[in-house]
Parts: sequence; C-alpha cells; structure tokens
Amino acid sequence: MTNDPFGASREQIRALQELVLATDTLHDFLGHVAREAASIGPGLSCGITVSTHSRRPLTVGSSNATAAAFDETQYSHGEGPCLEAMHTGAIIEVTDATEETRWSRYIAHAADLGLGASLSTPIIANGATIGVINIYGNTPRTFTADERSHAHSYADQAAAAIAVATRLAHQSQLTEDLRAAMASRTTIDQALGILMGQLRCSADDAFAVLRRMSQDTNTKLRDVATVLITQTTGQPPCPPPPIT
Repeated sequence: MTNDPFGASREQIRALQELVLATDTLHDFLGHVAREAASIGPGLSCGITVSTHSRRPLTVGSSNATAAAFDETQYSHGEGPCLEAMHTGAIIEVTDATEETRWSRYIAHAADLGLGASLSTPIIANGATIGVINIYGNTPRTFTADERSHAHSYADQAAAAIAVATRLAHQSQLTEDLRAAMASRTTIDQALGILMGQLRCSADDAFAVLRRMSQDTNTKLRDVATVLITQTTGQPPCPPPPIT
C-alpha cells in the first residue's frame, strides 16, 4: 500500500483514461475496469451492474465468476447491497457478512458462497444512478481504513470514466452489449428452471448446483448453463426478451 493515498488514485485515473482509448466496446471497457478495481487488494473480485431502461439490473463487467455469482444472487433475491446502492445512490458496505443483518435472504446465500465483505459504490451521471461498482472480499473486515478510502477513491474515478464512456458509446453498441449480458442471464435462468424440475429443489439450491458445476469444470457459469440446456432439450437456449 502506498504511503500517499492520492498517488495510487492518479495512477488509476491514467489507467482508466488509457482503457477508454484502448478498448473498442463498452463491454470490453467495463470488463477491464472490473479487473482493475479487483486489483486494489488481495482476495477481491468486482462486478459492475447497470440498469436497463426497464430498470432490470445486469452485470456487464466482472473480474471473475465469483463476482458474477454474487451479483446474480442479489438479482435472484431482489435484494442486497448492490441493489440498495442502485436505489439510494449511496455507498453501501458490508463489513462482515457473518454479522450482517440486512437483506437476510441474500446475505445468508452470499455467506454460503464465501462472501466476507463488500463495497458497493453507485455510478452517478447527470445526478442519476446508472449503475454500481461492487467489490467483494472473501474475508470479513477485509478493508482497512486506508484500503476503504483507496477503494472509494478508485470507484469514484472509475464511475466518472464509465459515465463518460457510456455517454460516448454509440447507442447501437450499448444495446448490443446489454443484449449480450441479458442473454447470459436468460441462459442461466433457463438452466436453473431445468435443475429445479429435475431435482425438485428451490432456485437457491439450483443455483448452488450450477455454481458447483462451473467450479468443478473451471467453466463460465453461462457456458455450463448452455451445455445443460442443450443436452436436456436438444435445442440451444432460447433468446432473451428484447431490451426496452
């Protein structure tokens, strides 16, 4: 950790500026931002959530499958720090998932998946919250005071860069990026439905099974879901509904 808490922020700003120029699509840019945000400390992962015009949350950038799983768990339960940050525009922190009393359904599931702590920082553009940067840690109280300040500073700068990139992105490209994220979630939802029917289990249990399959095969969650759907039905996954 640098002794100058602002020195790292200046480096991050330069890195983000370079990313804006170096990446061809908003989807690629957000993926890079997520990986950069996760690199501020050991054992961290990051997911970036945006809201569509229909106010559906979608993960459009993640550092790894772990972050995507935490994001998806919040979406499936309809609650969690990411969604609260989206709704309130406030930074939401989970210091220790084992002691957290908010969002009881999400937090119990997330703790089972290995969540220790998290920071959810809203992405603000023109006074409106357009998304959230979620940084997840695998141990409780993983953020020291300096690291917390460092993470907040980075998230603020990343939010500004994302807002600029979003405004500059051609609308058709942005729609295509969101459609790709929607397709991933739709495929996962279809696979969960199959598992729930086969195993006669809850959505939570089905998600746990799908995640174990992903981990055991070192395969992305969506790819595991695609194989399951194709093998079960003999057909590829159904396309997602149109983005409105």
